[in-house]
Amino acid sequence: MPNKSGSRMSELKHKKVVVVEVTDRNLDAFFCEVYGFEYEIAAMHECSDGTNLSFNVDGKVYEFEEEDLQKFKQTGKLKMWSCGLLLNDLARQGIIEKGNYYVNV
Repeated sequence: MPNKSGSRMSELKHKKVVVVEVTDRNLDAFFCEVYGFEYEIAAMHECSDGTNLSFNVDGKVYEFEEEDLQKFKQTGKLKMWSCGLLLNDLARQGIIEKGNYYVNV
């Protein structure tokens, strides 16, 4: 296909991926059901309506994250921007599948 100057355009390099798309409200409710504590993605990630968050969920929870995760499981308190940690914990437990997650706020 030619561009504005009439020369041939190169192809856009890309790859197609499968994503799991979920709303923040559904994921907030799911976290509450699984962990027994409320989690509000929009507030924890300081984002507004229309924001899309992306997480690569591989089921890995790193050693330095374990203490925060255990604290959340006991008290419901978690550091900001921890949605990915919870998603990876759920994948590690086999509750959700691994993959690319898009959260629509």
